[in-house]
Amino acid sequence: MSRKWSVLAATMVTSALLIASFSVAEDENETPLGKIMAKVQKANVAIRKATRNPVGFKKANNGKDVSKQADELVKLAKQAKPLKDAAKKAKVQNPEARWDELMDAFIKSAEDLKLAAQADGATQPQLKGAVDKVNKACTNCHNDFRVDEEEFK
Repeated sequence: MSRKWSVLAATMVTSALLIASFSVAEDENETPLGKIMAKVQKANVAIRKATRNPVGFKKANNGKDVSKQADELVKLAKQAKPLKDAAKKAKVQNPEARWDELMDAFIKSAEDLKLAAQADGATQPQLKGAVDKVNKACTNCHNDFRVDEEEFK
C-alpha cells in the first residue's frame, strides 16, 4: 500500500517541477514589451470586471478602485512608448511615428479614465464609456502592431 502512495507522491513532485521549469523558461523568452503588455492585460481585466455591471462597480468601491488600475495603465503605457520592437515588424507607413501617436492616444484615454474614476458621483455607465475609449485605443494599436504569439516570445 505505501508503494502506491510513494509512486503517486513521486509523480506529483516530478509533474510540479516540470511545470515550474516550463514557466521559468517561458518568462526568460519574453520581450520587455511582452512583459509590459501582460501587465496591461491584467489591469484591463480588473477594470472590465469593475465596470461591466452595477454589482462589479459597487464592489470596486463605486469605481474608485478603477483609478488605481487606470494609473497603472498610464505608467505601463509610458514605459512601453520608447520600446519600438513592434514598430520594426509593422506594415504601416512611418511605423515609429504611428507607434508614438497610438501610445499617446492610449496614455490620454487611460488618464481620462483615471480622472473619471476619481470624480465624485461617477456612475458605472460613465466609467464604462471611458473604458470603451481605452479599449478602442488598444484595438487601434493592435490592428497595426500586434505581433503573432510565436514572434512575441
